[in-house]
Amino acid sequence: LGMALLRIQAAAPDNDAFARAALLTPGLAIEGTLEGATPDAGRMDLFAGVSPSVWYRWTPPVDGQLTVQLRGMPRDMGAEAYLGSSLATLSRVPRPGTPRIVIDAKRGVDYWLAVAGVETSFVLESRFDPLAAADAFADRTVISGDHFEIVSGDRLFTLDPEEGQTPGYGTLWWSWTAPASGMLVARANSVPPTGLLIDPYAIMAFQGTRLNALTVAPIEPMWGQRVVAGRTYALRMSVDYATTEALAARGRDIRATFDLWPIEPNEQFTNRIRLSGTSAVLAGDDRVSWLEEGEGSWGVATSLWWEWQAPFDGMLELAPEEGDGRGNMLLFDRHPFQTPGVRPLPLPTTVVMGGRTYYLCMGSPLVGGGQAGAIRGHRTWRLSATPGFPPVQLTLEEFSPSIGTLIRVAGPKGARAEISMSTNLNDWTPLQTLFLETSPTAFWDSEAVRDPLRLYRVKIP
Repeated sequence: LGMALLRIQAAAPDNDAFARAALLTPGLAIEGTLEGATPDAGRMDLFAGVSPSVWYRWTPPVDGQLTVQLRGMPRDMGAEAYLGSSLATLSRVPRPGTPRIVIDAKRGVDYWLAVAGVETSFVLESRFDPLAAADAFADRTVISGDHFEIVSGDRLFTLDPEEGQTPGYGTLWWSWTAPASGMLVARANSVPPTGLLIDPYAIMAFQGTRLNALTVAPIEPMWGQRVVAGRTYALRMSVDYATTEALAARGRDIRATFDLWPIEPNEQFTNRIRLSGTSAVLAGDDRVSWLEEGEGSWGVATSLWWEWQAPFDGMLELAPEEGDGRGNMLLFDRHPFQTPGVRPLPLPTTVVMGGRTYYLCMGSPLVGGGQAGAIRGHRTWRLSATPGFPPVQLTLEEFSPSIGTLIRVAGPKGARAEISMSTNLNDWTPLQTLFLETSPTAFWDSEAVRDPLRLYRVKIP
């Protein structure tokens, strides 16, 4: 009895040979097999030329990044990427020392992928991330206006050579000319949200036209960056793809929102707005305001300035109206920057003298965080003036042989009361000037100890 052994050889896969490489479709998982595949003789660098292999080919339509890996990353199987036009001229694409292949792919270039090993079946996974249109500094997109939104699309950000080659980082660039001076405020998030937190300084404005010679526009902590009208800025958004949140955002848009907060014309004292009449509305936005020297001592973190001349002797009232925040209002009857020791008059009502110039400062109060922590926003106050004011009353409370005479003065809050003394009703000597922050206000005339027969009068100059 004879016995024969029949060995059936599996048919080779269609993409066994380099010349018959199958088309790779990024984003689509490919179930492949090495059963029946043969080694690529003559190419010892292809898995030592002894393991069976199959081939795939792909030509990117645009520049971008191709990522390829075998599902599960099996030990006895691997994949490699190559450049070239024939099996004999292939050159291996360098990659980091991981099973995952990452290729900086160029539009129109043929890329070849070989899968080889001792196992028979595998799943090849791949994805392609096109480069964003504004990925390169030289290709930055021109944008305009004081408010704009930019949606990146599901595009890859990479680094220019001058930016270094930090793994996992990428940048987008735009060009923008500021239509007005102010503060540029930028925010970014993934769409739909994934919890991706983009650091505020990941979006920054630079001055300059060469990438290796850029300077950062002045930064205001917690707010944004100062920009100047007519100046062109390079805007950069950077993303760290190495973070878990950023990886989760892949496949989603990243939306960047830019807003220009303009500077009010009266942000500086020298540019104060001049008012007149008995009624006026003081409105402004102090989100973009920086202290001048000396302003911090008055308890404000921001300032907008007005000047008003009183049309008559009378009472002035300054009352806040609705807005983003009422803030502080300061009123001065002397030049606030040229008068040593000047302090604000009491509000909301105070005495004003006809023909005198008053200076008004509206701003945000200083809080625990200083100027950076101030509550900024749009504010509105109303100025109202009425002629005349309540009479001033002077009362002699008591006399002490060792101290003198106690004098109390009552009158409209904010009045400056001049106290004079006489012994004959003809000759008057200035004795004291009282600032009626509270009413009544008291003081002792110590000279009355030597001359108890003294006459007093009070007037508002």
